[in-house]
Amino acid sequence: MRLWEKYRPSSLSELVGQPCLAALREFAASPYSCCLLFEGPPGTGKTASALALAADVGCKDQWSGLEIVPSVDLTIERCRELFERTLRIIPMAGNGWRVLVVEELEACSSVQVQRYLKVMLDTGLPPKLIVIATSNGTDDLDPALVQRFDQYLFRGDETLARYGGDHLRQIWFRETGGEKLPGDPVMWGWTGERWSFRTAMKVMQQHLALHDRRLVPMA
Repeated sequence: MRLWEKYRPSSLSELVGQPCLAALREFAASPYSCCLLFEGPPGTGKTASALALAADVGCKDQWSGLEIVPSVDLTIERCRELFERTLRIIPMAGNGWRVLVVEELEACSSVQVQRYLKVMLDTGLPPKLIVIATSNGTDDLDPALVQRFDQYLFRGDETLARYGGDHLRQIWFRETGGEKLPGDPVMWGWTGERWSFRTAMKVMQQHLALHDRRLVPMA
């Protein structure tokens, strides 16, 4: 299993480094049907936050009301199926909330699908449904669709790097039993002018692979 999946937070309380998290925690404590858009650079915790918010309202998997859809898979027929059938079904477990996570909304290149999705969000939103879309950038999206969402910005700045570095140190010690770090984990996540937790975890996975090979006894 990839490290960023193994250590993906299970609650918003486990996430740090993004200014919008306080508002998201307040929302999760008193949820209401709405559409949320998590926008920011890749690797800054958008999907992790979406899944953590879903878990906080009782939706941890498909059986308890969580539906995850890559936007590249969205067609008008798929949108209709989601809103008219799938999302109107009461979950088998949980408290009746449903969460639809649409990943990388900007990859939904069809203008017709974007406009149809906007209409569905306007007129077909079932009760106790939260729609969360993630996006690396909304410049190529229909502005009318973007305006349907409450936007939360995710940043890849020094604050995220500082908190992320602390978290990486904890993960390293768990994985190695306390071995010395091979460098500064804060530096692992820098990609140009931004910091990416996913990039840092990939670098850590490479270091752990080298660490494990060193522990293998010679034949």
